[in-house]
Amino acid sequence: MFLELQLNYLLWLQNLRTATDDFFTPLFLEITKCGEYFIPVLACSLIYWCIDKKLGVLIILSSATGLMVNHLLKNIACIYRPWMLDSRIKPVEQALHHAGGYSFPSGHSTLAVSCWGAIGLWYRKHKKILILTILLCLLVAFSRNYLGVHTLQDIIIGLLTSFATLVIMYKLLNWCEQKDSRVLGLTITISLISILITVYTYFKDYPIDYDSTGKILMDISKSKIEALPKLGFILGAFWGWYLENRLIQFDTATGSLKEKTFRAIIGVILLFLTMKASLLWKEYYGIAWGGFAFMITTSLFITLIYPWLIKMYTKKHYLLMSR
Repeated sequence: MFLELQLNYLLWLQNLRTATDDFFTPLFLEITKCGEYFIPVLACSLIYWCIDKKLGVLIILSSATGLMVNHLLKNIACIYRPWMLDSRIKPVEQALHHAGGYSFPSGHSTLAVSCWGAIGLWYRKHKKILILTILLCLLVAFSRNYLGVHTLQDIIIGLLTSFATLVIMYKLLNWCEQKDSRVLGLTITISLISILITVYTYFKDYPIDYDSTGKILMDISKSKIEALPKLGFILGAFWGWYLENRLIQFDTATGSLKEKTFRAIIGVILLFLTMKASLLWKEYYGIAWGGFAFMITTSLFITLIYPWLIKMYTKKHYLLMSR
């Protein structure tokens, strides 16, 4: 009964798209990008490098953890996408590229809360920021319904589980601040749990169902390997955080507004080049291990490599100025 109501809701939105000649579809295709990988990572990087290091850490660690939790739930529930459940549902074609794997819960909703929700949590005393970030999270979640790639339960559970993960990570980071040795302990613990999740989701038994034509509804092999890129994200984010905290201790507050602007521009360029170069891993080693290498390289660049470059540049700059 509840599933039927959800499917009827998606069909109503589908009819709305048709009735309005897809007038709002381009808008929601842009909104949904705020829950995809690049924009949250870019926002996290700029915050981490130039605005507030602690907030940047919260965003990237909660994003990495939230996506792994999301992957685990997807592969436990094994709920198919809406158009697999009801052939009447026709999702927006442009949205299908980022709609792989199982449907429940929504990964876009998860990443939206992990990034924009973290900003809202951090600046919760500023009502305008809090309202804007909550609104953005809800719009990203709704866009998945409007585009026909997720049911209502997918986005609701995605929002709730990612918010719970965000709050837990927020408290854990505050706990780690009280004692430096806790950073290593948390990093090792999260890494081991993530490896276990990766192994579990690879070797577990998955249901194999067929449509009316006898075609398999979903390629199970893709679901098995989706954990590897997320594992790379977690390992790069957490170990980069630990090593930076231990060896570099980069200070976001260092530098004038002009210097921070320059830092941001160079960082974005280098991040883009790093991501482009890392795509070669996928060509050589495939989606699974290539995705793992891509994600660990990118997250290490954000948390460790570029902060080290900033620290070295700042140190050299001040040495030259003191002569």
